[in-house]
Amino acid sequence: FETMKGEEKLLRNPSESLKAVQDVAPPGGFKDFVLRGNKGRRGPPGWAIWSAVIGATAFGLYQLSMTNGRRRSNQKEKRESRMAILPYLVAEQDIRDDLKYDEELKKELNIMKNVPGWEAGKNVYSKRWMPPTPGLVELNNVNSTNEHSFTNKD
Repeated sequence: FETMKGEEKLLRNPSESLKAVQDVAPPGGFKDFVLRGNKGRRGPPGWAIWSAVIGATAFGLYQLSMTNGRRRSNQKEKRESRMAILPYLVAEQDIRDDLKYDEELKKELNIMKNVPGWEAGKNVYSKRWMPPTPGLVELNNVNSTNEHSFTNKD
Protein backbone atom coordinates (compact mmCIF):
# COMPACT_ATOMS: atom_id res chain seq x y z
CA PHE A 1 0.00 0.00 0.00
CA GLU A 2 1.20 3.49 -0.71
CA THR A 3 0.86 6.75 1.11
CA MET A 4 -0.94 9.72 -0.30
CA LYS A 5 0.52 12.53 -2.43
CA GLY A 6 3.71 10.78 -3.45
CA GLU A 7 5.16 10.35 0.00
CA GLU A 8 7.59 7.56 0.48
CA LYS A 9 6.42 4.09 0.04
CA LEU A 10 5.68 2.13 3.24
CA LEU A 11 6.27 -1.57 3.14
CA ARG A 12 4.18 -4.15 4.80
CA ASN A 13 7.36 -5.77 6.22
CA PRO A 14 9.66 -3.06 7.62
CA SER A 15 12.64 -5.42 7.92
CA GLU A 16 12.86 -5.61 4.16
CA SER A 17 14.09 -2.05 4.02
CA LEU A 18 16.65 -2.54 6.81
CA LYS A 19 19.80 -4.28 5.72
CA ALA A 20 22.19 -5.55 8.34
CA VAL A 21 25.60 -3.93 8.44
CA GLN A 22 28.30 -6.23 9.74
CA ASP A 23 31.69 -5.14 11.06
CA VAL A 24 34.44 -7.06 9.42
CA ALA A 25 38.14 -7.17 9.94
CA PRO A 26 40.17 -4.70 7.99
CA PRO A 27 41.98 -6.01 4.98
CA GLY A 28 44.93 -8.06 6.18
CA GLY A 29 43.26 -8.72 9.57
CA PHE A 30 43.75 -7.26 13.01
CA LYS A 31 47.19 -7.01 14.64
CA ASP A 32 48.19 -9.88 16.86
CA PHE A 33 48.12 -9.18 20.59
CA VAL A 34 49.52 -11.11 23.53
CA LEU A 35 47.02 -11.96 26.23
CA ARG A 36 49.55 -12.69 29.00
CA GLY A 37 52.48 -10.56 28.02
CA ASN A 38 55.99 -10.97 29.35
CA LYS A 39 55.39 -10.49 33.05
CA GLY A 40 58.17 -12.73 34.30
CA ARG A 41 57.89 -14.98 37.36
CA ARG A 42 54.91 -14.34 39.62
CA GLY A 43 56.40 -15.74 42.82
CA PRO A 44 57.06 -19.12 44.35
CA PRO A 45 54.85 -22.06 43.47
CA GLY A 46 51.94 -23.00 45.69
CA TRP A 47 53.64 -26.06 47.18
CA ALA A 48 56.51 -23.87 48.40
CA ILE A 49 54.16 -21.41 50.09
CA TRP A 50 52.21 -24.20 51.78
CA SER A 51 55.46 -25.85 52.91
CA ALA A 52 56.62 -22.58 54.47
CA VAL A 53 53.30 -22.05 56.25
CA ILE A 54 53.21 -25.60 57.62
CA GLY A 55 56.86 -25.40 58.67
CA ALA A 56 56.38 -22.06 60.46
CA THR A 57 53.29 -23.40 62.23
CA ALA A 58 55.10 -26.55 63.33
CA PHE A 59 58.06 -24.53 64.61
CA GLY A 60 55.73 -22.16 66.50
CA LEU A 61 53.84 -25.02 68.14
CA TYR A 62 57.15 -26.63 69.11
CA GLN A 63 58.35 -23.38 70.72
CA LEU A 64 55.00 -23.01 72.50
CA SER A 65 55.22 -26.51 73.96
CA MET A 66 58.80 -25.91 75.15
CA THR A 67 57.82 -22.60 76.78
CA ASN A 68 54.81 -24.18 78.47
CA GLY A 69 57.02 -26.98 79.82
CA ARG A 70 59.48 -24.49 81.29
CA ARG A 71 56.62 -22.44 82.75
CA ARG A 72 55.08 -25.56 84.33
CA SER A 73 58.38 -26.58 85.92
CA ASN A 74 58.93 -23.05 87.28
CA GLN A 75 55.41 -22.98 88.74
CA LYS A 76 55.94 -26.41 90.30
CA GLU A 77 59.22 -25.31 91.88
CA LYS A 78 57.63 -22.13 93.22
CA ARG A 79 54.63 -24.07 94.58
CA GLU A 80 56.88 -26.64 96.29
CA SER A 81 59.06 -23.93 97.88
CA ARG A 82 55.97 -22.15 99.19
CA MET A 83 54.64 -25.41 100.59
CA ALA A 84 57.99 -25.99 102.32
CA ILE A 85 57.85 -22.68 104.23
CA LEU A 86 54.08 -22.68 104.78
CA PRO A 87 54.22 -24.06 108.35
CA TYR A 88 56.57 -21.25 109.35
CA LEU A 89 54.34 -18.63 107.75
CA VAL A 90 51.27 -20.05 109.51
CA ALA A 91 53.12 -20.07 112.84
CA GLU A 92 54.14 -16.42 112.38
CA GLN A 93 50.55 -15.48 111.52
CA ASP A 94 49.31 -17.33 114.62
CA ILE A 95 51.73 -15.35 116.79
CA ARG A 96 50.53 -12.08 115.19
CA ASP A 97 46.92 -13.13 115.75
CA ASP A 98 47.60 -13.90 119.43
CA LEU A 99 49.30 -10.53 119.93
CA LYS A 100 46.44 -8.76 118.18
CA TYR A 101 43.91 -10.65 120.32
CA ASP A 102 45.74 -9.63 123.51
CA GLU A 103 45.73 -5.97 122.37
CA GLU A 104 42.04 -6.10 121.59
CA LEU A 105 41.32 -7.74 124.96
CA LYS A 106 43.15 -4.90 126.74
CA LYS A 107 41.17 -2.32 124.73
CA GLU A 108 37.92 -4.09 125.56
CA LEU A 109 38.78 -4.15 129.27
CA ASN A 110 39.55 -0.44 129.17
CA ILE A 111 36.40 0.50 127.21
CA MET A 112 33.95 -1.73 129.15
CA LYS A 113 35.41 -1.22 132.66
CA ASN A 114 32.29 0.66 133.84
CA VAL A 115 29.78 -1.94 132.57
CA PRO A 116 28.72 -4.29 135.37
CA GLY A 117 28.84 -8.01 134.58
CA TRP A 118 30.88 -7.60 131.39
CA GLU A 119 33.48 -10.28 130.86
CA ALA A 120 36.24 -9.22 128.50
CA GLY A 121 37.00 -11.75 125.79
CA LYS A 122 33.79 -13.72 126.30
CA ASN A 123 32.27 -14.83 123.05
CA VAL A 124 29.04 -12.96 122.34
CA TYR A 125 28.27 -15.23 119.39
CA SER A 126 27.16 -18.83 119.35
CA LYS A 127 29.67 -20.02 116.72
CA ARG A 128 33.25 -21.13 117.21
CA TRP A 129 36.23 -18.77 116.77
CA MET A 130 37.59 -18.24 113.28
CA PRO A 131 40.93 -16.59 112.49
CA PRO A 132 40.55 -13.01 111.26
CA THR A 133 40.60 -12.28 107.57
CA PRO A 134 43.99 -10.77 106.64
CA GLY A 135 42.44 -7.80 104.83
CA LEU A 136 40.30 -6.93 107.84
CA VAL A 137 43.29 -6.97 110.17
CA GLU A 138 44.92 -4.19 108.16
CA LEU A 139 41.68 -2.20 108.18
CA ASN A 140 41.48 -2.55 111.96
CA ASN A 141 45.07 -1.35 112.26
CA VAL A 142 44.23 1.76 110.23
CA ASN A 143 41.27 2.58 112.46
CA SER A 144 43.16 1.80 115.68
CA THR A 145 45.64 4.61 115.02
CA ASN A 146 42.87 7.18 115.41
CA GLU A 147 41.01 6.63 118.71
CA HIS A 148 38.29 9.10 117.81
CA SER A 149 37.48 7.75 114.37
CA PHE A 150 33.98 6.56 115.34
CA THR A 151 32.93 9.31 117.74
CA ASN A 152 30.44 12.00 116.86
CA LYS A 153 32.03 15.37 116.24
CA ASP A 154 28.85 17.36 117.02
